[in-house]
Amino acid sequence: MAIPSAACPSSVGSTMRRLAMTALAAATLLLALPTAQAQVSGDGCAAAFPETGFGITRMAGPVEVAASGLSLPVVERFVTSVTEFAAILEEEIAPLDGVGVCLFADQLPIVPPDLGIDSNIPLRAVAFGAEDLLLVSAWSIGTVDGALLEGLVHIAQWRAVGGGYPEPLATDMIGWYVARVSNTTEIAHAVMLRANVGLREPMPANDWAAGAAPDTITWNPEFQYGGLGDFTGYVFAEAGSGVFADPDPAELARLDGEWRNALFDESGAVPGGSKGWIIGLAIAAAIVLAGVAIALYTGWVRRKILEEVREAAREGRTLGAVSLDEAEAPDVQATVGRSLSTGRRRRRDSRVRRRPARPTGTGGDDRDRAPSGREVGDGGDDVSSGGHTGDDLFRHPGFDADD
Repeated sequence: MAIPSAACPSSVGSTMRRLAMTALAAATLLLALPTAQAQVSGDGCAAAFPETGFGITRMAGPVEVAASGLSLPVVERFVTSVTEFAAILEEEIAPLDGVGVCLFADQLPIVPPDLGIDSNIPLRAVAFGAEDLLLVSAWSIGTVDGALLEGLVHIAQWRAVGGGYPEPLATDMIGWYVARVSNTTEIAHAVMLRANVGLREPMPANDWAAGAAPDTITWNPEFQYGGLGDFTGYVFAEAGSGVFADPDPAELARLDGEWRNALFDESGAVPGGSKGWIIGLAIAAAIVLAGVAIALYTGWVRRKILEEVREAAREGRTLGAVSLDEAEAPDVQATVGRSLSTGRRRRRDSRVRRRPARPTGTGGDDRDRAPSGREVGDGGDDVSSGGHTGDDLFRHPGFDADD
């Protein structure tokens, strides 16, 4: 029994030493955690802008959203958007824990010259990749969602590679994510297809890792930041999002070649150049020659008819309803030519009625008789008794009133 009693103090002391060491290690770990957190994201918007009162602070998944000068319903709407965007980007690019989103009612509390921007240009959106901060002005409510997504993509890219993301892939990715959320990716694809129409070969290769994205980007959300995004869409469809998390220049070059060839094939462009212009030129030439031939034929027919009229006039024959004695006059010949060319006969004056000649007097001669007042010209012309003045009474019955 003495053994146990003698052994107890030693066992208790050993246990106490182990507990003390464990507590010390735990305290050291707990003290180290805030420091590590501070290195990743600092203390968020409040620490970055201590003079700004952020009345509302909400967590949107792993992202902290702080708002100044905005109502709660508006902030809740943006929190919902950030939650949705963060879930997509964390799955496809990089984690976003500790990122801060600072929303302001109007102007951002940053001096533009500090970012190398003209002081006359108002700041509306700024994303700091290394500081894990996104600042967005809510002066135009309709543009805030797009600005939130654009800024979060930039920060996720920075985290994925630990620095500047390959350019121009970074810009193209931002544009594709915005188009993907708004369901407008087909518009960008159609633009690229039209750019290939008429090409003799696929577009030249593009080095998607030629540069590096800067730490800080500034833009006006009203005009959207980012590229068309069609290449990014092809990469996502063919290779998945793993390329976004770890972009390899060789892999990007391979995918670029496949993308350009696919666009060329889908656009319907002809290798070596289209020959359709030859058919178009032949059709245009045929139309011009047909017009010239019709004009020449019409002139020949007109000349032939006029020659027949002149020949008939010389022989004293009657042509249609016009006597050749009348056709000897140049103006009458022209009238006959027009009548024949148009295929119709000249109409008579509506005021003149034709009737058979009246019998003459006893001696067969009425020249000594006074005119009755209704007879003008020979006995076959009966002019209506309507009132006429001037030369209308003496107009030739074979002509129209408008001649």
